[in-house]
Amino acid sequence: MSKISTRRLFRVAVGGAFAACPGAAGAQGGPATEIAYERAVAAAQAGEATQAAALFDALVAQMAPDDPLRTLALYGQGRAHEKRATPESACRAVAAFQAFIARPDAEPAKRARVSGSLVGLVSLCQTAGAASAPASAPAPAVAMPVSPTPAAEPEHPSSMPAWVATGGGAALLLGGVGLLVAAGGAVDEGDTAYARFEASDRTDATALKQGRDADDRATTYGISGYAMLGTGLGVAGLAAWLWLRDADAKTAVLPGNGGLTWVGAWP
Repeated sequence: MSKISTRRLFRVAVGGAFAACPGAAGAQGGPATEIAYERAVAAAQAGEATQAAALFDALVAQMAPDDPLRTLALYGQGRAHEKRATPESACRAVAAFQAFIARPDAEPAKRARVSGSLVGLVSLCQTAGAASAPASAPAPAVAMPVSPTPAAEPEHPSSMPAWVATGGGAALLLGGVGLLVAAGGAVDEGDTAYARFEASDRTDATALKQGRDADDRATTYGISGYAMLGTGLGVAGLAAWLWLRDADAKTAVLPGNGGLTWVGAWP
């Protein structure tokens, strides 16, 4: 009896890791906000990236900073602009994803996915910055090779440690989620084996052994999965600190009145 109870408690623990994510918890914002969010999600699911991006932009603009739906809306806004795959939409996606990552209730798995997408999005956004630079700054300052700004760049710290930490954190988070999924599968496998054992009037030794083996795997996967998630969150926090530790970091994407401003250059 204690064996079954232990297994049931573990099933609840594994299921709770996924039920606790923001997407599963359900939105608690006002009716108008919820309706606007559902319309934006429906447009995104229908493949209407441009319409979805516009709906998410309007939704996020009117949301309060503490709105319970803001985290999900920022993620949807970034995904919609990412799917448009233009330099301007890439800049919008970067801004939305950075705001999403900074939210304390952001789902770890989504944080990992967003971190992996930012590299390509920032590169695409740079092309928009290069194209719009003559319009937003005096032409001589952009074109003149004798500008003092490039001469100061070698003094900036390398961004390589931040990229390494970002990639490592994403890999650990994804690995932890994978192990928890495997743990859930092992629990189901154990259920099936124990059911066969009970159906045989508790005489099927093979089924009993398979159930116990499945329990052992579920426990191992579960402990390892949670350990990897915890470590991944720590590494992701380190990556965020490395990106934000210095106002003079070599690269940064900063919000401005006209959109995003790229500061610095890639190594």
